[in-house]
Amino acid sequence: MDVTKPATLTLVTNLLKEFVPLFPNSPVFHIGDDEYPYLDQMSACPDLVACANANAKGHVADVFVNFVNDLNKVVTGLGRKTEIWNWWDEVGGNTIQPAKDIIIEGWKGDTSKYTNDGYEAVSRPESKLYVTPGLNTQPNTSDLYSTWAPSTAAGLDGYEVDVWADGWQDKSDAYFDWYLRRPREVAAGRTVADLRLQPHRRAALAHPLVSRTESHAGPRRDRRGAAPDRTSFATRCGPGVTSQATRLPE
Repeated sequence: MDVTKPATLTLVTNLLKEFVPLFPNSPVFHIGDDEYPYLDQMSACPDLVACANANAKGHVADVFVNFVNDLNKVVTGLGRKTEIWNWWDEVGGNTIQPAKDIIIEGWKGDTSKYTNDGYEAVSRPESKLYVTPGLNTQPNTSDLYSTWAPSTAAGLDGYEVDVWADGWQDKSDAYFDWYLRRPREVAAGRTVADLRLQPHRRAALAHPLVSRTESHAGPRRDRRGAAPDRTSFATRCGPGVTSQATRLPE
């Protein structure tokens, strides 16, 4: 999207007005705002430079942050809280900040920098909670259980496990669910028990399989296997998965 054009804001505003009401039970609406061009690319874009100069922005990166803030007004006007990735902060260069009523979702770095600055935040640490089997990236569940210390900082809503289809776009949802199962169990066990999560985060993390997470709980769940409605295939362990002998869907 060309964030320098007023027509873009109009288009996205209309999309938000159409899609936000489709999720009536969610107090939060995530608008993404990640993987925008880096500083060198933005600085080489004549339209972004012209827009920054015409609107007295301190840097071309401010044009993007300003667009985020405009969308936040639309989302809050529809009765929801806006959530965004912390991409703008990873790119840097900006002289203005996202509005303080936006929830910041951190995939790199320490989210305490946002909570200390008055933001509400969610942590999705790439190094700990990213499930991307197509790129051979899987959380170390033993480490998560035994050594990971989730933050209890004020303003932190909690943690979320991400599953990505990069490299395996042809696989079914059930395939990714298999790789997601153990990391989700362990992350939920650590955070629901250890962190005072806000209600909308607690519901997302309180997966039915998770009543408690103990050193012997994983193998016991493995013996139970997958749900009976799942197609059975040869037993196989995924990369980085410890003691997970469930049936891998095709």
